[in-house]
Amino acid sequence: MIAVNTVKSLIIPWPAKFEPRWFKPSSHASNRESKEHTRYFDYSGSPRSFDSDALLEMIRQAEKSVNRVHIIIFPELALTEENLSDLLRALAQSQSRGKLPMVLTGIRSEGTDKNKLGTNSVVLSTFFAGRWYQLRQNKHHRWKLDASQIRQYNLSGVLAGNRDWWEAVTISQRKLSVLAPNKWLALCPLICEDLA
Repeated sequence: MIAVNTVKSLIIPWPAKFEPRWFKPSSHASNRESKEHTRYFDYSGSPRSFDSDALLEMIRQAEKSVNRVHIIIFPELALTEENLSDLLRALAQSQSRGKLPMVLTGIRSEGTDKNKLGTNSVVLSTFFAGRWYQLRQNKHHRWKLDASQIRQYNLSGVLAGNRDWWEAVTISQRKLSVLAPNKWLALCPLICEDLA
């Protein structure tokens, strides 16, 4: 019998429902002398945190079919730092250490004022030697919403459709983070436009 190396993923589409009001024009602006027709937007995401009890139940249900979940995946901008910390704490308290899955998620934070931009990053959390370790990577490229996307996502009530809108997040020095936990698996988390 040939052993097959597999990674069993639990993908959680959160938030379950999208709200246009989570997008708003940002106070961050281009230089006044700029001829650009672009503007910036902020994304707040769902005001509700993902429930740790719901996550634990999803893992229990998935394990009935696949025996073990190796990694839980949330989308870009899905969670806040606080929400991720709550989920990791719940996982560590309820799962046996040998079966703790990794957690890969998009993390968002809003800017605090017009001089500080928000962040959009991806975090891979893995439990090892009694604690969670995190591999964090900031987004490399801002999300750009054009007129067709504004129509597609029904955002015309909050963002003008005659302009291009860029995500108002900090773009730091680009780096690629790679985690190679064994000889057959290497993980390199990326966010959406970073694949370009």
